[in-house]
Amino acid sequence: MNLNLIRFWLLLFFGKANTGIYLFSLMVIVYFNFQMNEDLILKISLDLLFIALFALQAANLSKRYQAEQFVFLSIISTNRKVFNQGIVAVIITSPVIIIIWVTLRIWFGDVPDFNIGLIALFSGLFAVVSGLLVGEVIRKHGLGILVLITLYLTIGLIPWTLHEKFRYVSPVLNIYNPYLINFRNIISIFAAVLLFYGMATIFSYRRGGGKKSLITWLTVGIALCLFSGIRIYEYTHDKRLESNEFNIIKIGTTQVHYKGMSRDRAEKFGVVIDYLYNLADGLHIAPKRYSLEITQRYAVSSIEPKVMMKNRDQLIINIYSNKLLDFNYGFDWVSKWIDYILTNDTDTSKDNINLLKHQMIKKTLEENPMNIYTESRRQKLTIND
Repeated sequence: MNLNLIRFWLLLFFGKANTGIYLFSLMVIVYFNFQMNEDLILKISLDLLFIALFALQAANLSKRYQAEQFVFLSIISTNRKVFNQGIVAVIITSPVIIIIWVTLRIWFGDVPDFNIGLIALFSGLFAVVSGLLVGEVIRKHGLGILVLITLYLTIGLIPWTLHEKFRYVSPVLNIYNPYLINFRNIISIFAAVLLFYGMATIFSYRRGGGKKSLITWLTVGIALCLFSGIRIYEYTHDKRLESNEFNIIKIGTTQVHYKGMSRDRAEKFGVVIDYLYNLADGLHIAPKRYSLEITQRYAVSSIEPKVMMKNRDQLIINIYSNKLLDFNYGFDWVSKWIDYILTNDTDTSKDNINLLKHQMIKKTLEENPMNIYTESRRQKLTIND
């Protein structure tokens, strides 16, 4: 690490004109995060876009100040140059990473600080290194900005099912269920950071030191090994799961067949749907009763899998995302199940069905079977009721 070079680049970045723009950008980020009622994923994606753009600026400092020829002629290797730029970018973008942490902390009141910190840190590092990669590979500054805007708007606007398909490089995947961290995604994001760093060095338009550096090729090799290891682990897990027999538990009148998941998680599904049957009985409704068949897989096929299917008197549930295990912000299982179990009451009008459904959802929120809702989520749902 060349501290003098880092200090020099920071002084360049925080010149008189740049400091005003930087502070104004931070004010815009703060306002957008805490005043605008936008979708959370879109908010975080735009935060990551700002981080990537700041990193892009850090990667282009020498070009912007017409000092590029000195960098090209200097004895510092491309590997060391990119690393130092990364340090500068982390320093510059750290306030935005903190803003992401605060936003997630406010949004998810009951999630452990460790989980929130892990999501903010790794998504922030991903954005930093993506900005460095674009800055090193694309010579035209405007084109680099366009590439980053396209990338992060796409990340913010595509549905969660596509994030599951691109789970190895999705920096926002864990936000869909921050209560249960997907560590395969965290490891993959770390691999992506290493890969982007290596590619920024290898494909830099200043190639003088990158191709000779063992560190660069070692970084790329570790990244590819991590990606391969995660992919093989998921594949073998799902293959082994196909040959496994279903475990069976009975909760009340509900039979639950499950595999690939813990007994506690399977019990949560069984307890909640059995609770809904009892609610329907108390409202003098004849509910349609089903057994559950639940399978939790790791990999997602190219064709979008169905979350839930009906097969006569059985509901087949396909868990392929941690989002589907969260009753709070993830998947609205209670509402979906009520739609299935009330269909047998043909004498009830549609308006009455909707009223009964509302009553059952409200009662479930109040009773909170198996503590499926956290306290902060119950308060938000009660306010919005």
